[in-house]
Parts: sequence; structure tokens; C-alpha cells
Amino acid sequence: MQTLRRTVAVLIFPAIAYLGAACERTDTPTGAALPPAALQLSSGDDRWVNLVGVPNPPGSSCIDPGYNSIGAAVAASTSGDIIHVCAGMYNENVVINNVSLTSLTLLGAQAGTPVATRAFGGPLESTVKGSMLMVDAPVFQIAVPNVTIDGFSVTNTVASGSAIGIGVKVAGSGALVTNNIIDGVFTPDPFTMTSSSAQAIYLQQGPDNVVISGNAISNVRSIRSAKGVFIGDATGSTDPSLNVLIQGNSISDVTSDSRGSYGVTINRGNGTVANSGLVIQGNTIQRLTGLGVSHVGWVHAIGLEADAPGVLVRENSIRNLV
Repeated sequence: MQTLRRTVAVLIFPAIAYLGAACERTDTPTGAALPPAALQLSSGDDRWVNLVGVPNPPGSSCIDPGYNSIGAAVAASTSGDIIHVCAGMYNENVVINNVSLTSLTLLGAQAGTPVATRAFGGPLESTVKGSMLMVDAPVFQIAVPNVTIDGFSVTNTVASGSAIGIGVKVAGSGALVTNNIIDGVFTPDPFTMTSSSAQAIYLQQGPDNVVISGNAISNVRSIRSAKGVFIGDATGSTDPSLNVLIQGNSISDVTSDSRGSYGVTINRGNGTVANSGLVIQGNTIQRLTGLGVSHVGWVHAIGLEADAPGVLVRENSIRNLV
């Protein structure tokens, strides 16, 4: 029997595929101004998190921490606060959903440090490992506006359900996700039983003005489709994601064992809403594998499977699609 496999570098909505290394525009499309980075206000308190030490809120340093968990610091925070997370392994899922918050900054021990100079999970890293193994719970869930996640190592292997590294809900507009190493996002849920999948960064229900910049994403795997960056929710969607910037990220080793593998994909609204202002530029995408049922699978380095008027896709390096 002939083995069929589709390898696509860039897929655009509705059903046109461009075979090649990248899709590039050199003009500036209407309405595609780059979105602003999340607000990092300095008017709030500095809060310090360390696994060791007797907590004395809000803390003053890694040797005088205010909290022993990131979640405790988030729960105590008010708008404009900066949470400093010292190096160590944190086994928790951090939910940022206090409706009174209008901005919050979480800084790992490697905040501001390029990922290329770091080792995932090393002794100098603030490593956060998801601990909720049976539900669709991101390691970081952003559900308030203007949140920054900077300088963490993130990993999430679950027993069932979807595996998500960093999730941004519709209320999380203005988020900045930068300088994070997301390595090991995996769910073993079988294709025939669930719709679970793995995505390292997931924009859900239409957040706007999100910046995803300078992250290293690797080893993302699920039986169903797996994604590095997913601007999602194909059905039942009425709110578009506007002015999303995905820039300067490294995305590698994304594997689906039964369907498709994506570096970056948007399926927000499945053609029913206009997701304008999307910019995907300067990313490195490599080693994507879509095995598929009976060896029929697909790989899209960049999948534009939604209505995305004025999208700008340029200067991305794409290679080794299997």
C-alpha cells in the first residue's frame, strides 16, 4: 500500500497550501501595526518567591522570601505588582484570574536573559512543572489583562486531557510571554477516546494584543494534533484575536502520533471572524513530525486556517518537516 504524507510549510485559509520554506510579504499590510508589549507597571509591590526560607510577605530578596509558592504570591498581588521567582523547581499550576488585577509581572530567575544562553531546568532556572495531571490545566493560565511571564523553564506532562504550557484566555489581552524555555508538553490520551492535544502556548477564546517573543519551545507531543503556538477554538467562536505578534521564537520537535504537527497555527473562528493584525516573523521552526493514522499525517510549519486579513509572515526559518 502506498504511504501518503503531506508536508506543508505554510497553509493559508481556506484551503490553499504553499509548499516551500516560508511565505513572505515585504509590504506593510493595512491594520498590521505591531501590538504593544504588556504593561510592566512599577507602581505596585515587589513580591519574592523561594521554595526555601520562612515566608515573610512580601519579602525582599531570595534569602528573605515572602512566599514559598508562585500561586501564593499571585493570590496576594494587586495591580502593578512584580513577582520575583527565585531559582528552583516549582510543582504547581499557576492561575492568574483575580478580576481586580489590571496588570501583573512574573519574573523568573532568568528574566531578560535570552534562551540561547540557558539550559532548560538548570540550577539557575525557575522551573515550573504542572502538577494537575487529569485536567486541561496550563502550567501558567493568564486570565487577566497585561500579564508578563518572563524568564521561566516550563514543562507539563499529563496523564489524560490536554497538555498546555502557557495559556492565555480572552481576558488575558495584552499578555507578554517572553524568554521562556518550554520543554516537554505531552499527553498520552488516545485518538479514539478524546479530543485532547498538546500545545506549548495556547491563545484561547480571542485575547488581543498578545506578544509571544524570544521563547524556546521543544518536545511537544500528543496522539492528536500537536502545536507549538496555537491561536485556537475553531468552533463556536465569535471573538477574534487581534494584533498578535509571534516573533523570534525557536520551535522544534513537535510530534503528532495520529494527525498533524504545527509550529504556529491559527484556527480562531474557522473563517467566521476576522483575526486582523497577526504578525509571524523571525521564528525558527524545525523537526516537526505528523505521523498520522495508517501513516497519513501532515505537517504545517505555519498554518493559517482562519480568516486573518492583513497577516504578515516573513523571515521565518523552516526546515526538517517530516
